[in-house]
Amino acid sequence: ISGSEEFDFNFSRNVSIVYQNVKDSQKRNEEGLSLLENYIDDIFSSFSIEELENVIFRIENDLGIDILTHFDVDLDSEDTDKTLIYLSPVSFAFGASSDYFVNDDYLLYQAYIKRGIIQLLEVYGYDENKAHEVARELISFYGDIGHHSLLSEDLLDTKNIYHKVDFSKMKSIYSRIDMDKYFSSKGIVRENYNLIDEGQYEKLNAYLSNEYLDLWKNHLLVMILSHYASYLSDDYVHIVDTLNEEMGVENEDGQKKDMDLVLNLFSSEFSYYYSKKYLDKEVEKYLEGMFLKIKNTYQELLLQNEWLSDNTKKRAVTKLEKMNLVMGSEKRDFSDYASLNLGNCLMLSVEC
Repeated sequence: ISGSEEFDFNFSRNVSIVYQNVKDSQKRNEEGLSLLENYIDDIFSSFSIEELENVIFRIENDLGIDILTHFDVDLDSEDTDKTLIYLSPVSFAFGASSDYFVNDDYLLYQAYIKRGIIQLLEVYGYDENKAHEVARELISFYGDIGHHSLLSEDLLDTKNIYHKVDFSKMKSIYSRIDMDKYFSSKGIVRENYNLIDEGQYEKLNAYLSNEYLDLWKNHLLVMILSHYASYLSDDYVHIVDTLNEEMGVENEDGQKKDMDLVLNLFSSEFSYYYSKKYLDKEVEKYLEGMFLKIKNTYQELLLQNEWLSDNTKKRAVTKLEKMNLVMGSEKRDFSDYASLNLGNCLMLSVEC
């Protein structure tokens, strides 16, 4: 079979494996944390921040959990011929942003998150007193980081989200981490980065000392447990379901819930296949024509504008001309899936 057909076959097969594992709660109850134990053991066997640093790199790269940075690749808004690595604020337990820990409007939600952390730790094996103590320390830690972070309201202002820095600046901010090793472990080699929340990263760096080693260990444990709780045994799943209900998120039951968990894991890939099957040439042609009409109309409005300077108009038109239409039928490279054995993926409990 061709390479494309091989990928289609492997992807379908692996999605089926994921779905069967998500469905099999009995097997997941039996497996417990077995597929996570390697990472958790490495966390608690680290005797220094330097040792823990390597574990953090593995957690980020293997498990897809943002600990030190959250990065995306996007166009450089000042030069759309180039791309930038955009480094954004990280979130904390259960994916909560800094808002939850510093904004009084979120006090009730903060209480729910704290209780969720306690429950995670108790299910993991901490006694009640230890779980409460660690939860208090983590909420205080998240609050301190949050007070040095940009909040959601700040991130709505475009002037707050474009700060191009070079690699030396990143090394000075995360001075307690080997940033050469950190970025090379992700396969990132760039001269420039867009650093959205310098304050948060600086404060996280300040905590990277042996004085806070136990705090980091518990933080990493909670990040792993809260991130993967939906794919673990029923007692962990129940914690997430309860937290969702308290926060007004509707929980689904049965097959729909299982399918949504799988869809969330493969959202980009499913979008690609959906468009590949349903987006026909006539629709593409129509969208291309509509895009050109909008683009041309916008250019006319820019040129007729009376309050922009000529130089600003020129730059705006140049930017507009560089805009390209990306549709669902865009060619994607998922070739890595051709040899991927998802039976070994972390969230799975059944071998291929």
